[in-house]
Amino acid sequence: MAVSQTYKDATIAIATGVGAPTVPDYQASDLDAAGFAALTWTTISKCGNVGNWQTTQNIISYDTVDVDTSQKQGGVKNAGDPNPEFAYDKSDNGQNAMVAAAQSPNYAAFRVTLATGDLIYSRGKVAGGEGFGGGGGVEDFVVRQFQIGLVQTPVEV
Repeated sequence: MAVSQTYKDATIAIATGVGAPTVPDYQASDLDAAGFAALTWTTISKCGNVGNWQTTQNIISYDTVDVDTSQKQGGVKNAGDPNPEFAYDKSDNGQNAMVAAAQSPNYAAFRVTLATGDLIYSRGKVAGGEGFGGGGGVEDFVVRQFQIGLVQTPVEV
């Protein structure tokens, strides 16, 4: 039986241009595992929360007068809306690439790698991350909080 995994030692990376680790390499179309693997990746350092990289799906129902229970089917999928968080580091290339992606209308590509080597890829629109986040108290860390609206079902490898 496999042991349950945690996010300890997981990493998040954003696709960036070759030789340009702070410039996102935007991806307009869905990619397969090979297409994602061929990209150049910059790790986003000091991750405190990876976020939820999982699809959800609406369950739709329709009632008719001749049955006692609703008829149900799967509806539209949401590829996911992870909200990763990072300890603020203005010198980190990955965090700077995330801020650049948030300022762009284009979709960025992402790779999440677990300590076991299991990984997923996806693409989405980045928002947030500008300024200082966190609780604001004397014992709160300054963080960068991002929202990512995924537009491609995560590809598990």
